[in-house]
Amino acid sequence: MGKRGGRGKIATHIRLQESMEGAVAQAQKAPTATTDPNEAAALNDVFAKLGQKAAASWNTTGDPCSGTATDGTDINDSSINPAIKCDCSDQNNTVCHITRLSFDINTLSGPVPKELGNLTNLISLGFGSNNFNGSLPSELGSLFNLEQLYIDSAGLSGALPSSFSKLTRMKILWASDNNFTGQIPDYIGGWNLTDLDFSYNQLSGNFPSWASDKKLQLYLVANNFVIDRSNSVLPLELECLQRNTTFSLASPFAVKCGSSRSMTDSNNNFYQTDDATLGPASYNVRKTSSPIWAVSNVGKFMDTLASDGNYMIFYSSQSQNTLASELFQSARMSPSSLRYYGIGLENGNYNVTLQFAELGFTESQSWRGTGRRVFDIYVQGERKEQNFDIRKAVGGKSNTAIKKDYTIHVTKNIVEIHLFWAGKGTCCIPSQGYYGPSISALSVTPSTLLNYYVFFV
Repeated sequence: MGKRGGRGKIATHIRLQESMEGAVAQAQKAPTATTDPNEAAALNDVFAKLGQKAAASWNTTGDPCSGTATDGTDINDSSINPAIKCDCSDQNNTVCHITRLSFDINTLSGPVPKELGNLTNLISLGFGSNNFNGSLPSELGSLFNLEQLYIDSAGLSGALPSSFSKLTRMKILWASDNNFTGQIPDYIGGWNLTDLDFSYNQLSGNFPSWASDKKLQLYLVANNFVIDRSNSVLPLELECLQRNTTFSLASPFAVKCGSSRSMTDSNNNFYQTDDATLGPASYNVRKTSSPIWAVSNVGKFMDTLASDGNYMIFYSSQSQNTLASELFQSARMSPSSLRYYGIGLENGNYNVTLQFAELGFTESQSWRGTGRRVFDIYVQGERKEQNFDIRKAVGGKSNTAIKKDYTIHVTKNIVEIHLFWAGKGTCCIPSQGYYGPSISALSVTPSTLLNYYVFFV
């Protein structure tokens, strides 16, 4: 009985070994999926025009669709740039198509390569936060599978090409912070849109009827639209954030960023609340305040830290280096671009004070203490600080306040404070999606006594 059992085990082992050898042989015979040669050539042409090279992490075999291009790595992984993702299911898993391409935050310049139009299987394309010039090439209208286009802060100008009318599968277009002109094209109504962001451009005219679709997230801050009840389907509060708008008397203001509690500091500055929920491309206008002020956010975290989606940070303990610790118990942050506006100020000289404290990074010697928040500060369109690191500015300390003071001259009755993430610092400490600009408080006060009559142009 025991001998039969032993022979049975041996036979089973032989069958298992034969089965494994057969599987290996079958795997060796199985063809390897490779990138469609036309798409590989098109990608090489694009990179040649951009002066870019394929990342070693996804070009592991000399074929673009290998490595991270075909595994579960997120295309937004900041350590991989440029990045592609491929679908290798075509022709019995032997042919790969490039479906996603991103080369944003690279300080690239020159025209956008028209060769992108040859990557006709793209579902998602992103090249925002660059320094391109000129208009979008009409060849991009050949990307009939495209569903997502991210071109915010790309340096683009002109009108959208008429060829874009063929992009009927488009769901998301982020095109803020460029210099697009003309009207919003009527053909966009034929797209399958859920998100459209044209903020901070030079668009003008009225709005097509589809702009009132309640399912559409539409963002049009800081353009040249004329908005009133007779010709607009959009909220009237957007009028405050358009150019060439007349305002009445206003006064200095201060904001306690990310907080639901107002306060007055020792200098008698009254800090207003700023607790509105802002999403990936949104704004809030405080028309009931004096003066009118507004805040806007552009960008989406790779993995949102805040469970409530407010893009805010809260801290209950006392902060150092300040007599107004309460100011630093909250902060508003953004994954890309955070702007504050004072609207309708009398022209003249002002003092702008921005207050920061790093609330999320610890001072421990572990990896949790190695986080770096790095961003640029612009006031009135002029870069005041490049690669500003809150903790570094206070000797590597967390929960320690720092103020940055600037004197500005207001000539168009508006002050703009812009905090911009240029892709530097850490992204994932203490958790995924923790990066970008952050600010706890700001104030704008006149340097001299002003005469109060206001025209915002």
